[in-house]
Amino acid sequence: MFMGSFFTLLAPISARFGYIVLIICRFLNGIFHGMVWPAIYDIFIRWVPTAEKSRLIGFSSSGSSLGNIIALPLGSYLCVNGFDNGWGSIFYVIG
Repeated sequence: MFMGSFFTLLAPISARFGYIVLIICRFLNGIFHGMVWPAIYDIFIRWVPTAEKSRLIGFSSSGSSLGNIIALPLGSYLCVNGFDNGWGSIFYVIG
């Protein structure tokens, strides 16, 4: 989780160096975030009691949807009213 957030924070800075650097930064962000869900499910399989697995997986998956509900309106607000030319502030706040 940390490395994905780190590359999210680096996105506005890397965009100043050109679009190739930004693409590399976002690619690395995707690679690290792609490892999160399988790792979380592996932890759930190994450490959570059988009777609680479905409840915990449902709860953790709903957090992803709730994050989108909050982040999308917040992102549009930050794009209009934010610092660093608007769009950069989205990456700083979300990261």
